[in-house]
Amino acid sequence: MFKMKMLSAVVAAGLMMGAGAASAQVVGGGATLPEVLYNDLFTSFEDYIGVGSGAGKRAFFNNNPAEFGLPTGTTVDYAGSDSLVSSTEANNYATNNEAAFGPLIQIPSVLTSVTVPYNVSGVTNLNLTSEQLAGIFSGRITNWSDVGGPNQPITVVYRPDGSGTTEIFARHLNNRSASDFPSVSNVFWTALGLPNQAALPSNFVAGDSLGTTGSAGIVEVVDATPYSIGYVSPDFVNESSNAEVARVNGVLPTPANVQTAVGTLAPPSPANRANPLAWGISIANPASGYSIVASTNLILSQCYVSTQDTSDIRDMLATLYGTAGTWDAAIGTHGFVPLPANWKTAVRQTFVDQSNSLELAVGHPTECANRGRPQ
Repeated sequence: MFKMKMLSAVVAAGLMMGAGAASAQVVGGGATLPEVLYNDLFTSFEDYIGVGSGAGKRAFFNNNPAEFGLPTGTTVDYAGSDSLVSSTEANNYATNNEAAFGPLIQIPSVLTSVTVPYNVSGVTNLNLTSEQLAGIFSGRITNWSDVGGPNQPITVVYRPDGSGTTEIFARHLNNRSASDFPSVSNVFWTALGLPNQAALPSNFVAGDSLGTTGSAGIVEVVDATPYSIGYVSPDFVNESSNAEVARVNGVLPTPANVQTAVGTLAPPSPANRANPLAWGISIANPASGYSIVASTNLILSQCYVSTQDTSDIRDMLATLYGTAGTWDAAIGTHGFVPLPANWKTAVRQTFVDQSNSLELAVGHPTECANRGRPQ
């Protein structure tokens, strides 16, 4: 299963690098957690480029196609990020870009878990508490025998890039064991309070050490390394198999358990919907269900010069957040969970419905007159 899902990601990445950079299609990328999902769903766009949430946000906020390996002059239309937009990023956008491109939009696309794949000979039912996870991924716990496994040293596989998957993972572990994870960051060693990558313990291995980056790299290294453990998107593993991913506090990262964790969380109130920081779904320590959950998010501008780009983005939003659930089955196949109906309605009313009094809809004819991200 690891290898099958990695192959899909590698093929998608290869197709993207061969795509015409001068195409008029919508260009975006970023988080590798939803990479395969987005390439399955967003077929009217250029292939989504998985480079990590940090690089995706830089590409979008600086309109810098080099982050995606694309030539100068290519417009970055959107980013995918599991790392939430920060207040600094939002303020800088408001100062530097809003007048030209329209307001910043951050919206959750789907609900996700962060799964914990492992490779421990003879173990097919690994169950770890949050505190044990924090101990392993901080380097405090270094032998499998300390968590009920064989007497073998643990190899920890981590994301070496700016990763929203890291941020979601660190947010939960910081909540449950701040002495191990003193902060929340999309940079792994920063979450551990370390100055740089070189300061990580000797039993830690970068997820790109075998040549594959992002989520696919993590599962490649875990699959190839006996007695190892990592953290990754549900789209790269069989999230229902305890022989492949650990239970956390007794619970597997199945879609049903992710939905339980999110529960009845309400979307932003109408008075707060213009604030892009209000839209990210982040639950540091759910009361029930799977413990490590959040949303993966889309980052957009409200306005685009290209009428075709505007139309394609609006069609994507209408389909992703439609009442009919057109993409819900595909989202579930990839191990993710569609947004609850009340969140879909809120997104659709705010960012698709041009008659909404907030006037935040993508391509709103008044708000977007004579401005937009360039073609």
